[in-house]
Amino acid sequence: MQWIPHQRNNRKSKHQRTVPRFFIINYFLLLGCLSFATVVVGQDSTATPASEPTPTLIPEVQTMRIWWPDTLYPPDDPTITSVLQGQTDAFAERMDVQIETRIKSDQEIGGLMAMLRSADTVAPAALPDVTLLRRQDLVAAQRLGIIHSLEGRFSTGVIGSLESTLSLGQISEELYGLPYMVQVLHVVYPDSTEIPANAAWDYESWFERGDSLVFPGRRTRGINDVFYLQYLASGGSLLRDGTLTFNPASLTQTLSFYEQASNEGLIDGFVLNYGSSQDYMAEFLRGELPSAVFNSSTYFRILQQMPNVGIGPIPTDEGDTITLLDGWMWVITTTNSDQRQLAIDYITDMMSAENQIEAANALLMVPSRRSVLEQSLPEGVDVAFYRTLLNNARLPLADSQGGTLARAMQEAFASVVTKEQSAEDAAEQVVNQETRN
Repeated sequence: MQWIPHQRNNRKSKHQRTVPRFFIINYFLLLGCLSFATVVVGQDSTATPASEPTPTLIPEVQTMRIWWPDTLYPPDDPTITSVLQGQTDAFAERMDVQIETRIKSDQEIGGLMAMLRSADTVAPAALPDVTLLRRQDLVAAQRLGIIHSLEGRFSTGVIGSLESTLSLGQISEELYGLPYMVQVLHVVYPDSTEIPANAAWDYESWFERGDSLVFPGRRTRGINDVFYLQYLASGGSLLRDGTLTFNPASLTQTLSFYEQASNEGLIDGFVLNYGSSQDYMAEFLRGELPSAVFNSSTYFRILQQMPNVGIGPIPTDEGDTITLLDGWMWVITTTNSDQRQLAIDYITDMMSAENQIEAANALLMVPSRRSVLEQSLPEGVDVAFYRTLLNNARLPLADSQGGTLARAMQEAFASVVTKEQSAEDAAEQVVNQETRN
């Protein structure tokens, strides 16, 4: 609380007059009666002289602290920051609160998640009230107890608007993160590749077209996303808590696809040089790649330079439309009930249809609210295709959920695309390892 004294103006008249005693007595009696009507906010044992200034209590303004990842809130991009800060300022003014905005790096080392870990351990008071995390970090933060369950915290209107994207924030069917902006994974190809708009994407059809494909095949931990999706499409599965399960037949079938693709020169060991799509972005823009895998945000940026590119799903055994769903989710770290409610109110406001459309357009991302999808996607994007992708999306595999199986599968993938092993031999090696484990 802050006390700000009001100064009294003590002025003497030019002519001193003698006041009758009975007026003085009545004056002090009246003053004593008025003193009983004053609300006492705080006092000490020392009597306050009448001539001292009267303190006035100024109410504290509730303050909420938010950490934005620089991927969502790039400080050097005023187009994005003005939108997000404008929405935040409007909420703060309407609710008569203060919001402290901090921008944190999205890097793995020394980034937002690393700072959450250290603050939770040594300086809990430094934690934000609310922040945003990707799926990988959401799983880790929940396991460490840094974030809190959101079950029952949001209205049915907010929850219902998310539809299939809601699963991104769930761990063992309990909600810990509220999806905000998401990304999906798919194939992008230049118009020179001449793939028909209604082309099939099953393995057999893909081989018949004979178009090579590049994607990020390198992973230092776990399994690359494309191979992981194809394994799931072939019959692989996850446990209720997201742990990867082993299906030898699915692994052999998926590795056989890569053995044939490698033999035909359509996918080779060079994909192991790519850790992200940025590693081959320049080649694609120069028209040197017949097709490549990108996430939706990168595809939206490609459209700005190559408006005639086509898109398709990742090839699978049956040609099912399947994708990987990832993105940013709101999470709450505060344990204070008042701060938690303020954070919920803020998130709810940022999740409004109007704010989601405006933010998605600025960020070039897919909004989590399905009802605003058409208004949010850039011009030229196939909305129906994106709806199908979102309906058939799978969740990313966190490092803790893949374990030794994911590493062994990635090693098998690498040995096949480099022609060091056949699909059958590589699969057998994984089977032997899992049997020993």
